[in-house]
Amino acid sequence: MTLFWMTAKDYLQASAFAAPIKSEGKMHMEDSWVIHELGNTTNFAPKNRILSWFIGGLNFQIEHHLFTGICHVHYPKIAPIVKSTALAFGLPYHEQETFMKALLLHAKMLQLLGKE
Repeated sequence: MTLFWMTAKDYLQASAFAAPIKSEGKMHMEDSWVIHELGNTTNFAPKNRILSWFIGGLNFQIEHHLFTGICHVHYPKIAPIVKSTALAFGLPYHEQETFMKALLLHAKMLQLLGKE
């Protein structure tokens, strides 16, 4: 079950898939850590309180990755602040309104990755 949540949360089609680049013989990420997390992470079903309780707030993946020391019960309150700040700076904030939509996009991404 843990593997299911790990794949469902991070690998949605709406997210980017940044790969390290080679510069001066070393591999590194092009963007800063925060920009990388915002571009590669997607929240799902943020208004579903039952799902959020059941999975311990992991539907708030963006906040989970950015604020690792904050208890998940605060994610619904900080998510609008994170979203408005990201958008104000022209940064992505990926969000799927429902779990089923996220699951569908995840299946599509797996299908796409299977073809590559």
